[in-house]
Amino acid sequence: MNEFSTKSPHLDGADGHVSHFRDVTIDFRRQTLVRGGLEIRLRGKSFDVLAYLVRHAGRVVDKRELIDAVWAGVAVSDDSLVQCLVEIRRSLGSAQDVVKTVRGRGYMLDADLAAAAPAARAADVAPVDLSTRRSRWLAVAALLSAVLIPAGLWWWNVAGVGPGAVKTGAVTREATLNIAASDAFAEGNRLLGNRSQVSLQTARRAFERSIELDPNFAPAHAALANTLCVLSAFGIEAPEQVLPAARAAARRSVELEPTHAFGWHALAHTQTLWDWDWEAAEANYRRAIALDPMALHPRMLLAHLLVGLGRADEAFAELDRALAIEPDSALVLGSVGIVNYLARRPDQALAAFAQALNQSPGYALPRFWQGLTFSFMGRHADAMTAALNAREDMGNPPAWLVGYVHARAGRQAEAQEVLRALEARAQQQYVSPIDIAVVQAALGNHEVALDWLERTLEQHGNGMVLLAVMPTLDPLRGHPRFTAVLRALRLPILP
Repeated sequence: MNEFSTKSPHLDGADGHVSHFRDVTIDFRRQTLVRGGLEIRLRGKSFDVLAYLVRHAGRVVDKRELIDAVWAGVAVSDDSLVQCLVEIRRSLGSAQDVVKTVRGRGYMLDADLAAAAPAARAADVAPVDLSTRRSRWLAVAALLSAVLIPAGLWWWNVAGVGPGAVKTGAVTREATLNIAASDAFAEGNRLLGNRSQVSLQTARRAFERSIELDPNFAPAHAALANTLCVLSAFGIEAPEQVLPAARAAARRSVELEPTHAFGWHALAHTQTLWDWDWEAAEANYRRAIALDPMALHPRMLLAHLLVGLGRADEAFAELDRALAIEPDSALVLGSVGIVNYLARRPDQALAAFAQALNQSPGYALPRFWQGLTFSFMGRHADAMTAALNAREDMGNPPAWLVGYVHARAGRQAEAQEVLRALEARAQQQYVSPIDIAVVQAALGNHEVALDWLERTLEQHGNGMVLLAVMPTLDPLRGHPRFTAVLRALRLPILP
């Protein structure tokens, strides 16, 4: 998704956001370029490309990073980017030389930017931090030929760490001049495009290597924290093996860069999954959003937290804000579907999943939640098709979903077979106990299901924030043991 597109005039803080260089003014709110008093309106994607380069003025932006930012989740050819750049350069007229092609590396907007909003309040000016101090620092960096490797897009589909202004200082700096650390960081981001078990674990090692090479590289700490959270949330690694380390990495990111969103987002992620501190997590998601109002992923994870706390209306409002930023984002549309499913609105959920898959046919997560939604509606054949597709596409297959659909369809023998496979696997590697609990509950084995659910509580297992609203656990609602689990988590007791 495009983290920096300002497509909604109602977006908080977007009013009056402009930047200026030479005789060119970029109006982010109106998505226009003004040159010599003439207003020029670019095509949407062309403006998004220009906006991204402006936000990252002074550093080389890798071609793949630029494509992922503007066309996230959509397969496009390099020609699409080239056409945008041609339009941008044409619109800049005599200033077109500021958009430089760095052969074999990417593109850079080489200009000193200034805020240009004479009638705007200071708080309304776009957060492009290009002080004299930074300009001098960039000049020195150029002389040293230490061109900044992209601070990277930390898997916009999952973690939402957004690159921002380069800061200087002995300790706190968002970018790193250590080329090897930057390369490792970029490799980790590349691997995160594929959510398979192997790619996630390899990305983790890449971020760890980046931190070893530059312990003060804040985005690498945040990226590591979020990767560890995803490894736990996907049931790949045991929570106690990764989440304490995730919390430590998130806190280190915040210490290094307290004024940037990515660390606070990562910290909120760990507070949701490990600490179960809903109040602190909500506060830090909101803090991340305040620091970077264009960031989508903190809004989405905040929406998931809010619906889990029984605040569905607030969750939908947060997702509406995310859609105002990026209406065609497959990731946001997927989250809209998830929240609708959790709010027991299956028709709206399926419509959102269909939109997400239309935007990004290879995006497996909506297929997984489609399976759950179809099952909730009693459409067992459709549910099984979605479950099998999700299992094939996700790389770390959610086998329990297949067992759950069998159980819901009354195919007990098939569901028991899946359970035996899960329990056998649990003897060799980590299997989230809640996965087994859900299948047992669907089979009507409520006491056994509650045993596994209580084990999930003991192990800080994944998905706990959603226990109060997950339809898969409906057979257990009203049972004293289930109510005790909800109370232990300080979750609402819903009918």
